[in-house]
Amino acid sequence: MEEDILDVIITIIRDIIIYKEVGDEELIINIDKISDIKDLVNIFSLSKLNGMIKVVDDTRKTLKNNVNSSLAFITMVLRMQEV
Repeated sequence: MEEDILDVIITIIRDIIIYKEVGDEELIINIDKISDIKDLVNIFSLSKLNGMIKVVDDTRKTLKNNVNSSLAFITMVLRMQEV
């Protein structure tokens, strides 16, 4: 379940990056969220989005060490705000 959540987060970040760089809705995975994606394109820089991907990847690694998943997700959100 935790992996599924992280996968969804990664695909949303990916969609924001793709739309920011290419602007083609046909390449968006989460097309049902296109309105939100268009809004987020103007909020996040590529640098911040790449940093967020790293935070998600770090969280994935942390969860493999059998840590408390709630704590791992809280830490992830806090780290994303710092990126």
